[in-house]
Order: sequence, then structure tokens, then C-alpha cells
Amino acid sequence: MHQKTIYITIGILAVLGIALFVGGFILIQQGKIPGVEPLTTSKISPFGGGSSRDTGGAPTIPSISRDGEKQEAAEPLKGGLRQISSRPVAGAVVFEKDGKTFIRYIEKQTGHVYEIGSGGARAERISNTTVPGIQKILWGASGENLIFQYLENNNAIKTVAANIAISTTTGSNGALNGTFLPDNIHNLSISPSGQDLFYILSLGNAAIGTISKIDGSSKKQIFESAIVGWIPKWVDTNTITLLPKPSALVRGFLYTLNSKTGVLSKLLGDVPGLTALVSHDKSKVIFSASASDSFETFLHRTGTRGITAFPITTLPEKCAWSKDDVTLFCGAPRSVETGDYPDFWYQGKVSFSDTIWKINTETGALNILAIPEDDARTEIDLIDPELSLDETLLIFRNKKDSSLWSLKIRP
Repeated sequence: MHQKTIYITIGILAVLGIALFVGGFILIQQGKIPGVEPLTTSKISPFGGGSSRDTGGAPTIPSISRDGEKQEAAEPLKGGLRQISSRPVAGAVVFEKDGKTFIRYIEKQTGHVYEIGSGGARAERISNTTVPGIQKILWGASGENLIFQYLENNNAIKTVAANIAISTTTGSNGALNGTFLPDNIHNLSISPSGQDLFYILSLGNAAIGTISKIDGSSKKQIFESAIVGWIPKWVDTNTITLLPKPSALVRGFLYTLNSKTGVLSKLLGDVPGLTALVSHDKSKVIFSASASDSFETFLHRTGTRGITAFPITTLPEKCAWSKDDVTLFCGAPRSVETGDYPDFWYQGKVSFSDTIWKINTETGALNILAIPEDDARTEIDLIDPELSLDETLLIFRNKKDSSLWSLKIRP
């Protein structure tokens, strides 16, 4: 009898163990365990204390010190292509410090900040703050100020204006100090100077556009619309472009918004699936339009109102304008599957293998800078391209796995 009881007890424990394993696996897949990818909500506030609905004050994000932590960057590959981080990155910035070019990035799963020189062998961790589940990052020009967003457990979009407080004695192991901005900011953009912020706040069925300092102070409403899904991008000191969320099912319109006066002007309109990128001087717009089971790319010269076919087929989100407002650096798919664009690409139903190009928009001259599939033996679906200040380096993420890469454009 005693032996039978032991067998029954072991059986019950085994069943419970299997149930716990399966339950945990399901929770991870649904993103319901904080800090485990994929993460859609977090039951732990990264600010540790205080109401999650606070919109003011300057809470300090809890920190975990891991002195000396470094990440190895891969050796440069053929053509100057280089993987900076194989781990998923939420966002990155390239900036100048002491006359040298540096890259800073935030690891997606932990929120740790790393820094590496453009030719450095190791990325050094410079913050001792852990912020799991960051969904989106925008950086100021100096790499010290940033805006990050995450989802609260009630699915509220939380937005934090933060800065990296680096130790003056060690130069590392700093902390992220942040201030809450209003809840449910759907889209936002930082000015080229890195000092100002424009954000779209959802209030019921309306959208309110507000301009402020990057820390959220000195707020001023300059825009209001019944359309909620606007995508803003700050072009120059006084100009913000506004584009409704693109879809092959909707004809899109591109506007400019004067950040000083609030005056709205139309640049392009009535284009199916419109997505666009305006040059710094607003003289040119590269844009894509939905076509039959595909998409097409065009160049619009705003002065003459002329529109011409672009020499390569790509989406503007894959491009970065040079300071000369003539040259574009773009990732472009080597082939495009049939589908509704840009929807299929946004939704992850389609992934591209890009070639990286340099395009002269005046002469039409094309130069291939890299073919990652050949040079790195991996496919890269290029997103978030950004040029260094001296335009010798292009950084970008791979949409397939959020890894961070750089490409040396010239010596």
C-alpha cells in the first residue's frame, strides 16, 4: 500500500510539472511574462514605484549594475559592411564626440545602452539601467537624450523623455533618468537639432499635435485632426511632414506643418499606399505608390511639380538623404513578391533581401555599395538608415531580427 501511494504521488507531481511547463510556454508566446520576448505588456513598471499614470516629475529608473559588460562587434566584412550587434536592438544613433564617430544603441530585451567607436572592436555598456520591453526609440542628435515607449499592462502607451547620466569619474555605468510624457502618444518625431519634440496624442476619435522641448516642457498645441494615425517627421527647423498611416487600400496625402505657425500645406495627394521621405531642403520627395500586387517608386521635384520614375524600386523608409539633398542612400529589395504594399511588408507577411545603393537624384547615376547576401552571407531587410555627420558611415537595422549594422561609405 505504501509503494502504491508513492507511485500515485509521483504521477501527480509529473502531471503538475507538465501543466506548469505548458502554461509557461503559452504565456511566453502571448507575451504575458514581463521581460520575455515577445513582450506586448509589462506588469512591472520600469520606474519602480509611483502610479503608472503619472505624467510629471522626474522618476529614476531602477538600475542593475554589471560593471565591465561588453559586446564583441564582428570584424568588417567585404565592402565595409559590419554587424555591430547580433542581439535585437530597439534603436541606434550615430554621433560625433571629441572629433570621432560613435554609435550608441539600446538592446531591445533589456534596455541596456551600449557605445562603440566606428572602428572599435567592442561595444561598452554605458548605462546600468534595465528597462525591459522597449518598443520604440528616438534619439537626440548628441546621443545623450532619447525618447522611448513601452506598453503598460492596461495596454496604455507609455512614453518617457530620458537622458543618459554618465559618471564623470568612470565615463561609464550611468543611469537613464526619465520624465513621463502623456499616455497614448501614437507617433512622434525629434527636431534635427535634437532639442524639440512633436507628438501626436490620441484623444478619443481625434488627434492632437503638440510641440514641446525634448523633456516635454513648454508644450504648445499646433495641430488637430479627426484622423488619428498620422506619421510625423521633422524635416528642418520649422517644418514637420505629416502622412496618414499608409495602406494599399487607402489613397494617401502628404502635408507639411509649420512648427511655428501651425499652417498645413499639401505636398502630394491622392496616391494609393503613399509613403514618402522629403529632402532636408524640401526640394525633393521620394515616394512609393501601391500598384497591382506590388508597388512603384517615384521622385517628386516640388519646385516644378514634376514626377519621374525612380531608378530603383524601394520603399522610402529604407532611404536616407545626404546633406547635399541630391544623394540618396537606400536599401532596395532584389526581388518583390506579389502582395498588397506597403501593408504586407509592415505586417511581416513579406521580408526583403536588400542591396544597398547610392543614387544621384540629379544625374540618375547608381552605385552598388553592398550586397549583404553576398558580402555577409545573410539577408538584410534594411530599416532605420542614418548617416554619420561626416557621411562616411551608414548605420541601419535588419528588420528580420533587429540586429544592428554599419556600412563604411568612404574612407
